[in-house]
Amino acid sequence: MRATLLVSLFGLACASAWAQAISGFGAVAGFVIQAGSEGLPDATVLLTNKSLGTKVTMVTTDDGVFAATTVAPAEGYTLQVTRKDFQSWQSAPFTVSTGRTVNFNISLEPADSSSKSPAAAPTP
Repeated sequence: MRATLLVSLFGLACASAWAQAISGFGAVAGFVIQAGSEGLPDATVLLTNKSLGTKVTMVTTDDGVFAATTVAPAEGYTLQVTRKDFQSWQSAPFTVSTGRTVNFNISLEPADSSSKSPAAAPTP
């Protein structure tokens, strides 16, 4: 009985340590839409941080959703979105904080559009 209790407590302690490591990250997520329309599938979303040497490539879902759920907390991240037949988009530098998700709502203009797609600011 005593051995079982010790093993259970050890397992609980290990699980707690693992959860703390996971909670030590931030996240970046959002939607990519065609201007004035619905979600834009198959857009390539590149999350970079030059000072950390980080590059994470994502592809939007059928609904235009993307997410990076384990992002190291730091300043200096940028997001770039590209898709065939659309103008590319790039964010201003932003910070990812521990336990927080930086959300983006990005609207892409068709490539033949004369106006450039404005940069969207992240929302905490």
